[in-house]
Amino acid sequence: MYNTDIIVIGGGIVGSSVAYGLARQNAKVLMLDEGDVAFRASRGNFGLVWVQGKGYGFSPYTRWTMQSARNWPALARELTESTGIDPYLQQPGGFVFFTNQAEMDERQQLMRHIQASVDEKYDYTFMTPTEVRKYIPAIGPKVIGACYTPMDGHANPLKLLPALQQGARQLGVDYRYNNPVEHIDYRSGNFIVTTRAGEKYTGKKVVLCAGLGNKRLGNFVGLHVPVEPNQARS
Repeated sequence: MYNTDIIVIGGGIVGSSVAYGLARQNAKVLMLDEGDVAFRASRGNFGLVWVQGKGYGFSPYTRWTMQSARNWPALARELTESTGIDPYLQQPGGFVFFTNQAEMDERQQLMRHIQASVDEKYDYTFMTPTEVRKYIPAIGPKVIGACYTPMDGHANPLKLLPALQQGARQLGVDYRYNNPVEHIDYRSGNFIVTTRAGEKYTGKKVVLCAGLGNKRLGNFVGLHVPVEPNQARS
């Protein structure tokens, strides 16, 4: 039976980030990845590095998000230098557009509330259509204004995911691809994780990073994880 310190279940961006960070702290980590048969949100998202509007009603999340955005450039450089894979981080700022006054008024109230809830600079600007067109000339005539924050941007998930996975392996993470987890037990202070192939792994800690799969996996460790797939409809 394979023994390790921490078992990370899920090898997408979240799981790979957790494994990478733990390995940087010298933890012995095993990462079990279901593989590309999984509903891999890591390859289907926008890759936003986004602060604007985050943490309304919960200021610690606002501060955490702002610090994360500030830390992103260093992480991007580190991954590029260590793996040769550039995650294409760009942080030119972000816009939220409005087509009616009620939406813009609601956003102004939200942003004022967030700004007042943190004890550091929370920079944002509301722009007129003329001001917005200096940045984005192609906006349509229905746009009456926008909220701009200089903290925001995006990375390329198709580059970020392999950079994190390779970086984690270089730091000593044992990355097991095509290893979906079938069951989790807890005995004598250890988690016992069984894969679909019948392999068993033990660890002092387990981190669930399997996205929608966490709903099923959470049941094994006494956690209620109420996640459901959500498909936008036009």
